[in-house]
Amino acid sequence: MNSFELLQAYFKKETFEFEGDPKEAIARENKQSLAPYLYYVYGDRFLNVYLGATLIQEKFYSLQKELTSLFNANSIDHFYIKGSVLSRIYPDSTLRTRGDIDVLVRESDYKRAAKILEENDYHFEGECNHHKGFMKNNLEVELHRTVCDDNDSFSSYFKDIFNHATRVSDSLYELEPSFHYIYLIYHLNRHLKSGEGLRSFIDFYYMDSKYNLDYDFIEGELEKLGFTKLYHSICAAIYAITGKKLRGYADIDIMPLINSLLETGVHGINTGFELIDKRDIKKSGSKLKYLLNKLFMDKDTRRVLYPRLSKIYILYPVMWCHRLFILLFKRKGRLKQLMRIDNEAIDETLNVYNKYGVID
Repeated sequence: MNSFELLQAYFKKETFEFEGDPKEAIARENKQSLAPYLYYVYGDRFLNVYLGATLIQEKFYSLQKELTSLFNANSIDHFYIKGSVLSRIYPDSTLRTRGDIDVLVRESDYKRAAKILEENDYHFEGECNHHKGFMKNNLEVELHRTVCDDNDSFSSYFKDIFNHATRVSDSLYELEPSFHYIYLIYHLNRHLKSGEGLRSFIDFYYMDSKYNLDYDFIEGELEKLGFTKLYHSICAAIYAITGKKLRGYADIDIMPLINSLLETGVHGINTGFELIDKRDIKKSGSKLKYLLNKLFMDKDTRRVLYPRLSKIYILYPVMWCHRLFILLFKRKGRLKQLMRIDNEAIDETLNVYNKYGVID
C-alpha cells in the first residue's frame, strides 16, 4: 500500500492487518509527512509512531504559546501560517505533522522581533530573503517579514498581507481563511519547483470542511494570479483521495500528478533533491549556470544573506568562498544533488507540472 492508498483507506475508514517491514512503511510515510495515518489504518502496530507524532505536536503548541506571550508582551503584531494553523482544523491534530512554526510580523517590527527571540534563548540558524530561522528546544521557528521573496513574481500581491488579517487578542492576529487558502495554493505552486508530497491536498480538504470559505473571492483572485488550472487540479486530487467533490472539482485524470508527488515526497525529500528547483535549472539553461547563479547571487540575495560583506567589494571573495562552502557541505550537498539530476527527468517532471497548472 503506497501513501495514496493509505490516505484513501483512512478516508474510507478502512482498516487492515499489516504485512511487511514496519520500518520501511514508516520511512516511506515520513517522506510524505503522513506516518501517523499508519496507526489509523493498521492499528496498534504503529501506536508508537502516533504517540511520537502527538508528543512533537504538543511541543510545537507549547512553543507557539510561548511565542505569542513573548510578542504580546512586546506589542509585536503577528500571526501564524501553514501547519501552525492547519493542524488545529484537522479532526486529530496529530495527523497534520509539521517541521517548524511559521510566524509573520510586520516588516517594521522584523528586526526587533528577531532581537527579542535571540534574547530569549532562540538560537539564530540562518536566513533567506524573507525569513530568519531560529531553534529552541530542538524545534525550528521561521520568523517571516513577508510570505515570499522580494524577487518573487507574486511578492507585490502578498506585500500588504496584514490587510487580510484580523486581530484575535492583544497583538495576535489571524489570517483570513479565504486569503490563507489563496496563499497556500501559491505556496504549493512554489514548492512544486523542487517536488512536493500529498499532504497539501488534505490541508485544502479540511479548510473546506472547517471554514465558510468565500469561493467567489478565491476563484476571482486565483484567476488574476493564473492559478485557476492548478486549483482545479488540486480539487481533482482531493476527490481522488477523499471521494469528496469540492466546488473547484474538474473531471480530469489526476493520477500522473499524484504519481509524481509519490515519487518526490514532501519538498522533494524522497528523491534526495529537496533543495533543487527544477524549473530554475530549466530557466538557467544548464546545471552549471544554475549553480553559478546560486553561488554569486543577485543583489537582493547578497544584501539579505551577507548584509555587511555585500557592502564592501574587496570582501566579495570571502563572501563567495563562504557561499561555496555552504552549497557544497551545509545545504545537504546542493552540488552533489545537482550532479545526480538527470536532464530528461527534469523535463519529464516539468511536463507533468505544466499539464496540471503549475506556473513560474
